[in-house]
Amino acid sequence: MLTAEQSRYIVLKILIPTVIINFFLNAGIGYLTFHRVPIVPLWGNPGVGPDTLGTTFFLTLITFLILATIVRWDIASGNVNAWPRARQRLWLVTNWPTGNLAGAFLLGLAYLAVVGPLAIALLHFLGPPAYSFSGAVLVKAVYSALLSVLAVPVIVALALRQQRHGEISPTDE
Repeated sequence: MLTAEQSRYIVLKILIPTVIINFFLNAGIGYLTFHRVPIVPLWGNPGVGPDTLGTTFFLTLITFLILATIVRWDIASGNVNAWPRARQRLWLVTNWPTGNLAGAFLLGLAYLAVVGPLAIALLHFLGPPAYSFSGAVLVKAVYSALLSVLAVPVIVALALRQQRHGEISPTDE
């Protein structure tokens, strides 16, 4: 569905920088969240489980808002081509809300419903019942990077399908 140019754009210009930024940004957020707790339980306040679920929703939502805007700017400036309507074969892609906030909210909920339970199951069955401070920060940072790998291609694909080059402006909602 994507051209080679669009695939390179997604990986080199969007995915790799987003993974790196989300890793370090969420390591910092993890530090601020857990710095007063020497042992962080899977469930508790603060806990790795609730933090993972919150990260799933909010990282997807915020990443969507930022990246959809960047992709729109890049389409408007000619740095990347939008998907032609003829190449949009998936019903979900063609019918996804065009407004950034609605699309971001729905994608955040979708990832929370699908990825969130899988992440919690992995933490529950493969991880310890509690994490050291540094372990909790590392889990948050690595999970954020992995979630970015799963979410960014979807976000960019949804943003690329907006409209043809020249029909949108960076401020269109």
